[in-house]
Amino acid sequence: MIRYADEKDFEAVRKHDRHISEEELTNAVRAKRVLVMYHNNHFMGWLRYNLFWDEIPFMNMLYVLEEYREQAQFFYRKNGYVDCGSLLLPGEPLEIILRKDLT
Repeated sequence: MIRYADEKDFEAVRKHDRHISEEELTNAVRAKRVLVMYHNNHFMGWLRYNLFWDEIPFMNMLYVLEEYREQAQFFYRKNGYVDCGSLLLPGEPLEIILRKDLT
């Protein structure tokens, strides 16, 4: 099941999402910018997004707990996403940026 996160989901997401402050995560949940995934009532992961240029949905974080993962790049490409860039920060793995037209 995938649905918008609410206050009951906050601790499950916060346990793993250390990329933003607790205050910002609270704001994102209240703004309905966090979706959570459950399978048989077990928390699987979450998706957090924002709006790029205040208009274009931009996925900031998609995190699936290790026991539920599949090969992400293949999953996205199979579902119509195309490469559009990458980001390489010191000491971090290459971040591949993909896009998909939603029209």
